[in-house]
Amino acid sequence: MAIYLDLAGVSTQTSPHLQQQSLELLQTLGYTTCATETIISASKVHTLQASSSASSTTTTTSSTSTSSSSSSTSTTTKKRKRPQQASTPPVRRLQRVTIQVNSKNDFDLIGSTQSKKLEHYDLVAVLPTSDEAFIVACAREDVDVISIDASSRLPFRPKPQHVGPAIARGVFFELRYSGALQSDTCRQYFITNATLFIRACRSRGLILSSGSKERYQIRGAHDMANLMCLCGVKGMEKALQFVSSNAQHVVERASLRRLLKGAKSVDEEVVGGGDGAKKARKK
Repeated sequence: MAIYLDLAGVSTQTSPHLQQQSLELLQTLGYTTCATETIISASKVHTLQASSSASSTTTTTSSTSTSSSSSSTSTTTKKRKRPQQASTPPVRRLQRVTIQVNSKNDFDLIGSTQSKKLEHYDLVAVLPTSDEAFIVACAREDVDVISIDASSRLPFRPKPQHVGPAIARGVFFELRYSGALQSDTCRQYFITNATLFIRACRSRGLILSSGSKERYQIRGAHDMANLMCLCGVKGMEKALQFVSSNAQHVVERASLRRLLKGAKSVDEEVVGGGDGAKKARKK
């Protein structure tokens, strides 16, 4: 069974009802995992306390409307629906934060003590809005995804000397396609920008996400793979990796990064406690 992921499939900027609609559509289209995305500027990272408490139940499955409707139907209707529910499992939900960065100083906020608020999220992404921010993002190790709004004019151009080292460290570049569905101009921007990234990255280290706020902006995996082929990816199998194995690598790397960070924090506490104990004994 193919595993497809949309790592920006649900936006917290929409109502719970619209979020549920997006989840149901993702499930219908065959996606097995999606991320609920919170977009925030770097200067407001400290305000993530409310969002982090809501995201504490990470990697949980979504409750679909079919389960609530089946409870009100007759016994015979339930028996008919059981095979369908078994064949279409609920979508696994991750919690993601995307931080808009415009300068080098914005990354200091991410790496400061405020970054503890980011530990509640499964995925940490940055959305650079300047050439300086993009170059710095490519050199960071504490982010999982560098998100690109490919359906608009970019203030920077991807260069192999910048994207190459980032890919080597396991960081992925995300092309967001929802804006390309809004107008011919946005669609042309997307094709141009996607082509630039595909060439600079040599079709490596790339994922494709909807970044949608409405369910009509979500497309199936094969539809987007066809679009990637138009942008220069050679073959459907390679293009499908943008929403399957590549996206899965992002989730796995993010999980490992959080585990290593937690282990490092424990080691620092143990070392700090030992020093304190030595000082106490000397006194």
